Amino acid sequence: MANITDVCRLIKGSIYHHFKNKEGIGLESLKYIYKIAYQDDLNQKIDDYFLNSEVGCLLGNLALEF
Repeated sequence: MANITDVCRLIKGSIYHHFKNKEGIGLESLKYIYKIAYQDDLNQKIDDYFLNSEVGCLLGNLALEF
């Protein structure tokens, strides 16, 4: 949660206003990735998102949280 609040420049209360818990954030993140995966420029978006991310791999970080 600290990484999310730092990157988004929000406080935890703001995030929990939109999501019930960490699992809800994880589920919405996976839905977002799924939507990206079915766009035409899949490979470039995956490279940009995962390889150039300042906070690391979203799925890897999500797995470490649970």
